[in-house]
Amino acid sequence: MHDVVVVGAGPVGLYAASQLSGFSVKVLEAAKAVGSKACSGLYSTRIAGFIPIEKSNAIEHKVSGCILHSPSHSITLEKKG
Repeated sequence: MHDVVVVGAGPVGLYAASQLSGFSVKVLEAAKAVGSKACSGLYSTRIAGFIPIEKSNAIEHKVSGCILHSPSHSITLEKKG
């Protein structure tokens, strides 16, 4: 039995798991091999506050919105400006 189960071993999942010291944490990941694409590649521009990264070399595309789907609804979010 674990206190917390983190689903997804991408940057956010692994960061969240690393912050849960004192808890029994299990990380689940669908990828079968290390180095497989484990995330969408999307991250906040504030990532440099968490890990050392050269943002200018890491930005490939900027996201201005998204569509969230559930079994009964869809919501479109767009960034203004």
